[in-house]
Amino acid sequence: SRKVTVNAPSLGHVTRSKARPHLGDVRIRSHNCGGKGTSAGRPEYMARIMRHVDILCLQELGCDAVALQDLQTELELAGIDAVIHSRGCTRRNTGVAVIVRSSVAATSVTVRETGAAPELQMIVVDVALPRGVAPTLRLVVTHGSHGRAAQGHYDQVGAATRALRLSDQARGVSPDVTMWAADHNMVCDTDLDEIDGT
Repeated sequence: SRKVTVNAPSLGHVTRSKARPHLGDVRIRSHNCGGKGTSAGRPEYMARIMRHVDILCLQELGCDAVALQDLQTELELAGIDAVIHSRGCTRRNTGVAVIVRSSVAATSVTVRETGAAPELQMIVVDVALPRGVAPTLRLVVTHGSHGRAAQGHYDQVGAATRALRLSDQARGVSPDVTMWAADHNMVCDTDLDEIDGT
């Protein structure tokens, strides 16, 4: 009755791919920044994790509206031409975001409304990519609560996902590719969680 990780790399394992990007590739990274979006070292940190990335999905960004504007300015000063889409930030170590570089040459970037509460750490972004790449990429970024609050979080994510599916059906559209970048503790029963509800 304990959590089991199957086929996971060993602790501390780092993958170093020698693959080089090709014309038309869209490089996507998902990253939990652990609230570093509010730290003094944020400009250097964000420039580093944006390196060689076209689209960055973040959890625990920790930026309110003012900090997001500061972050946008810092990215510009670092020579990174990108737009930040964010929601669900209520305090440090909360909030999710999708940062899309202009070099992706997306024909449109749309943040989808799901009817979820503003504090739900979930953002859905549809990116219409240029021809030759999957035409519509849907990015879903979520960050979960832990312990006793987890089940309520998953219920809200489920309701938001169902609302999005109904909206897609009504509009007669659906994404060609969906990528879900999630940082969750999937154990809702803290008695079964050997890491004390984390």
